[in-house]
Amino acid sequence: YVISGSTHAVGPKRFDFPRYYPDEFAYIEQPEIWTELVKLYPVLNSNNENTVMRAKNYLVGTYSFDLGFGALIEYLKNTDDELHAGKKLIETTAIVMFGDHYYYTTPDFLKPESEDPRKLAGNRSPFIVYNPRAKAVNPTTGTITTQAENAVQTTPAECGITLNRFTSTMDIYPTICSLFGIKTDKQITYGRSIFDD
Repeated sequence: YVISGSTHAVGPKRFDFPRYYPDEFAYIEQPEIWTELVKLYPVLNSNNENTVMRAKNYLVGTYSFDLGFGALIEYLKNTDDELHAGKKLIETTAIVMFGDHYYYTTPDFLKPESEDPRKLAGNRSPFIVYNPRAKAVNPTTGTITTQAENAVQTTPAECGITLNRFTSTMDIYPTICSLFGIKTDKQITYGRSIFDD
């Protein structure tokens, strides 16, 4: 069971994050961390205390989620799969992550980098799939392994595939089905697997 702070609508008048996440606030406020964050989020230099606190809450929520997700991955890497002898759960578990949106381009966060909605990074969101059976190429050595083999290595390689294609939330269900070999009826199911040609 993993829980973290929300990054959504984290106004300081509604949420007292410092009370619940003192360690995370202490982390982001370390001088070397804070200096880097201010470069990414100039709003942290604002004279408006409410605006700065809202941005801090957002960052702490993000950091809290990262810590929780990291704990989940470590659990999967270090726990035996009772149904598959000799394997860890990370070798037999598929993971799908999809964000409902990227950052907000508002005065409280980042400035829009384009007037064209199709070019706005804020209109894009990550769709990340870890498939233990998928092949992964180590960019340094050229070695081909499965994602599962890579995940259980002492020093896993930074490898995988990035697909630059248009997807939407309609594609989540067909993508998950394709991971398990479940056929979907295209007459009644919107979307398509991101792995389809």
